[in-house]
Amino acid sequence: MNVKRSLLLIVAIAIWSLAACNWTVGDCYPREEWEKGEGAGAPVHGPVPVFSSSASGDFGAEPPEGGERKIQCNKTEDEDEEEEKEEEARPTPSPEKPADPCQQSGAPSMGCVSVRFKPSDFKFATLFPDDGTDKGGGWQEAKTGLAIYLESGVATCFLRIGMPIRNSLWGFISADNAAMYSAEVTNSVASEMERTGRFELPPGIFCLEFFTNVKEVFGKNFKNLGAVVDKS
Repeated sequence: MNVKRSLLLIVAIAIWSLAACNWTVGDCYPREEWEKGEGAGAPVHGPVPVFSSSASGDFGAEPPEGGERKIQCNKTEDEDEEEEKEEEARPTPSPEKPADPCQQSGAPSMGCVSVRFKPSDFKFATLFPDDGTDKGGGWQEAKTGLAIYLESGVATCFLRIGMPIRNSLWGFISADNAAMYSAEVTNSVASEMERTGRFELPPGIFCLEFFTNVKEVFGKNFKNLGAVVDKS
């Protein structure tokens, strides 16, 4: 009998030790039941909800219907306060900051090129229609005066840009496409000249350099297009 009692005592001590290692602060409840006070033995001091920052909505908002139920277990108010401080310390992205570093100024841009000229600034007109007999044919031109604001004042650079209506490599070139190509080149040249400090030049010298650069970039970026750039 003494042996059996000793064994029972050892088992009781082991069970008590195991229970002590797994002791919890109250029971585990679904979050909404804890808040309503449902369930036997719910704490009287109110719930310590588990917050999730991964879901959308306000901080600590209830999960959407049909979502996983939040469970509160082995949670103390001190631990909850520490988590709130950590959540507040986390940096949050500013919704007002643009993702594209080329858009920091808020001005419209084409990549990192500031847009000064629009395709509508280049009104191409047909000088010779395409007769369709050769690999390429027809001719169209646009004359324009582009106003650029320099440090010394406004420079109006006059250009005449011409290109075929149909090209053996580029195919059919509409007036809209011709205007788009022209806007792309002139914006690229103006942005590069501004970046390299050429906006400090007097208007006359600036326009001469601008014309030379537009002609060069057309030949480099639109090879075999057959574009011609002259002073109007």
